[in-house]
Amino acid sequence: MVVLLVIILLFFMLIAGIPIGVTLACVGGIGIWLINPDAVLGIFQSVPFRTSASYLLTTCPMFILMAELASTGITRNLFDFAAKRTRKFPASLGVATVFASAIMGAICGSSTAAAATMSNIAIPEMIKKGFPARMATAIVAVSGTLAIMIPPSIVLVLYGILADVSVGKLLMAGVIPGVLSGVAYSITIIIWFKREQKKNNIPSDELLKQMATEGRESMTNLWQELLAIGPAIILIILVLGGIYSGIVTPTEAAAVGAFATLILALIKREQNPKLVYEACVRAVKTNTMIFTIMIGARIFGYFMVFSQTTTKITAYVSNMVTDSWVIIALLVVFYIVLGCFMDGIAILLLTIPVVAPIVASLGFDLIWFGIVVTKLIEIGLVTPPVGINVFIAADGAKIPVDEGFRGVGVLLMAEVVVLLILMFFPILTLWLPSLMKA
Repeated sequence: MVVLLVIILLFFMLIAGIPIGVTLACVGGIGIWLINPDAVLGIFQSVPFRTSASYLLTTCPMFILMAELASTGITRNLFDFAAKRTRKFPASLGVATVFASAIMGAICGSSTAAAATMSNIAIPEMIKKGFPARMATAIVAVSGTLAIMIPPSIVLVLYGILADVSVGKLLMAGVIPGVLSGVAYSITIIIWFKREQKKNNIPSDELLKQMATEGRESMTNLWQELLAIGPAIILIILVLGGIYSGIVTPTEAAAVGAFATLILALIKREQNPKLVYEACVRAVKTNTMIFTIMIGARIFGYFMVFSQTTTKITAYVSNMVTDSWVIIALLVVFYIVLGCFMDGIAILLLTIPVVAPIVASLGFDLIWFGIVVTKLIEIGLVTPPVGINVFIAADGAKIPVDEGFRGVGVLLMAEVVVLLILMFFPILTLWLPSLMKA
């Protein structure tokens, strides 16, 4: 009865628009008080410090700061490089946006940062070359989700902490699924573009190739282009190379990446003291939000322990006769529904402490499941009514949000195909982590 009352109160507060961190702390505290009034004060005294003092959690502030510092000329150079390298493809600017977003994701790990920076750069270029606004919006919104799959990913770091699995292996597990997603997006964009070309007044492929070369004559050869994106390459080698080789831990890699991003930006004069200060302020605000949610989720987690909800659910599911894949299918539907209404980080913090033991009891690998959940969160980032990436991209395209959501529907087909591939071929997720040095 107590659990039911707490769940009802939880949804009521969320619907009322109360921040998720405050909601979780309040309903968790009330639930604990109803079960054991003497424990409430001690939990509220100890949980905030014990949660925020986690060594692994310092990975998040550094990766977020890295994202804020990288949102400068690095992104512009990446897009220009990608546009020139893909100009022989139909829908070259769309493919270039996917390519640039993937590399941006390998630098910053934040989907909203990737979508925001690419919306300012890629959408005007695509619309200028004849792309319908809803297509340009959809491409930027969906491509931005690559940032939470390709390491370094804040979502994967948090999942690793919550599910108690190796963060380093989890980050490397996202590489092949991230590349697979990028290829699927590109193929879908090309097919979609060719269909739109027949229906609308979009220039021919030959004319688009000619237009793609205009305005980029400053990059006269491949070496100059590589020099322009050199900072991005250096950052990827430092972060991913360091983690894969075992030279640095994910936490150390985050600090190295943030420091290297700052130095490279200062050398290229893309940052000044004022911009660095503003980047730090934005990073602090984002981290404050994440830490608040984590503290609230930890308090709510204690309520789940006191009420023995997690233990009972795990035992019930483990004893079910139903095939384990049916349980996974139900969890997929569950996460898709949650993604329509909640932020990805909030979903992780609210569900993984309960769901991870269930998945483990069914015999599934938690690293594989982490990638599946991340793909589901990607889908949530572009599905109505809360698809934040679509809001960001639609604002950049200056079109109504509902038009943006209609465009995203096409690319969601690619997301579903990739999700099914990842679910039924776990080797794609687990191969790279199996090669890592311990």
